Amino acid sequence: MTIDEKKLIADTAQRLIEAWPHPIILEMSMSHAVGLIGTVQLALRHPAASRSPTMRQTREMIVALIEHIDPSRGDLYKSLMMGFDPKCDV
Repeated sequence: MTIDEKKLIADTAQRLIEAWPHPIILEMSMSHAVGLIGTVQLALRHPAASRSPTMRQTREMIVALIEHIDPSRGDLYKSLMMGFDPKCDV
């Protein structure tokens, strides 16, 4: 696939995403949410992640999910946020 073909696909996808008027509502168990959060936190550590606009949006989404789980920013919030820090790995 050429660079121009890849760009066309990416531009088309971006237009479709921006045009979608409805929120996407997702319901899951707490264990699935914690698994999703941890998996995404690991993916965000990839060296290319910091340069990717998609990864920045993904981090914002995961932080929002953590804040939704524990809006008071108590122990659960602190525990889940530790997943962004490799020094906290066990």
